Amino acid sequence: MVRPRDLDDALRLTARRTWALLLAVALVLGAGVAWSVTARVESTVTLDGVLLAGREGGGAPLAALLLVDAAAPVVVPVGAAVRGGGLTGTVAATDPGPVPARDLATRYGLPGLPGDPGRLVRSVSVHFGVAAWPGAARTPVRLDVVLGSRRPADVLLHGGL
Repeated sequence: MVRPRDLDDALRLTARRTWALLLAVALVLGAGVAWSVTARVESTVTLDGVLLAGREGGGAPLAALLLVDAAAPVVVPVGAAVRGGGLTGTVAATDPGPVPARDLATRYGLPGLPGDPGRLVRSVSVHFGVAAWPGAARTPVRLDVVLGSRRPADVLLHGGL
């Protein structure tokens, strides 16, 4: 025969398990909501180019010339963050229209640029805010340009990037 006290113990044990499960679910959901509101997801593009060191070589301000394929639907904003290869900088200027890569190389006094010399490109000028080291000029680079960032909550609530 079942005693009433045994039923009370079973009920109390079930209630504790239920509360523990509800607390665990609430903690997971709370952490997910906090992450989606406070975290930032960056949108980046990787571009090839060359380092530039002004006309004096070592000691001159370090810059880079990055290339965007003219057919690519990429808009690089002035002031965007640039990083890679231990360097960090900002986009100083962009060419609005496409030019052949060989013309761009001639404009900057370079023997050539990465890729097909006849391809149409848009140039992106980057300043790093540091002095160039000897031999930095004409060094090929691949750098990430941060096009923007959004919170995961905005992506979910507003339909994407």
